[in-house]
Amino acid sequence: MNEPLVNIMHELCQLSKHFINILIYMTLTTGTVELLLFIFHPHCRYLATPNRLPITHHLNQ
Repeated sequence: MNEPLVNIMHELCQLSKHFINILIYMTLTTGTVELLLFIFHPHCRYLATPNRLPITHHLNQ
């Protein structure tokens, strides 16, 4: 195995000892996945854009 990969696995094992850190890590991971889907999947971006516009309009008022 790659040494960086081993280091990452070790960090994740350390992280798993703290339940709050697991929740934060999962939240960050989920957010990143959604962001990547939004950026790289044109259909998702097309669907998401109309939903964002009213929010932006509402915030500007």
